Amino acid sequence: VVSTQSTGKIKMQDSSQVTATATQTAETETGTETQTQSQTQTVSTSIFSNRRRPFEEFITNGKILILFQATGAAPILKQSKFKVQASSNFSAIIIFLRNQLNTRIAPNDPLYLYLNYTFQPSPEAILLDLFKCFHVNGKLVVNYCTTAAWG
Repeated sequence: VVSTQSTGKIKMQDSSQVTATATQTAETETGTETQTQSQTQTVSTSIFSNRRRPFEEFITNGKILILFQATGAAPILKQSKFKVQASSNFSAIIIFLRNQLNTRIAPNDPLYLYLNYTFQPSPEAILLDLFKCFHVNGKLVVNYCTTAAWG
């Protein structure tokens, strides 16, 4: 007669570790003797390994990194990463990008700016507030195009 029983437990050891314990017990009965074998396997993994770093780590001298990405038929910048004052408004980014693209688009042509391919922030929005909420690996990704794309 052979009987097998499996049990499993998961417990939180501290705020960053989870331990999973699996126990399997096998009992073999031969004649009048009963033999018990038990195996325990413990696996410890960090559940916060992909945790986002705090935004303060990315701010140097009151400046944040802006990454401009062209979308659609918009002209591509030679340099796409710029450091700007975190206390500036988003309107400063609009003016800055227009100045960078001044030879490739007309001054009255439309220019649409989006954050992370999703929405157009208000020109009065403070860059630090936008950076706190929407930065990706320490960069505030600003997509720009000459025709409306998202949002």
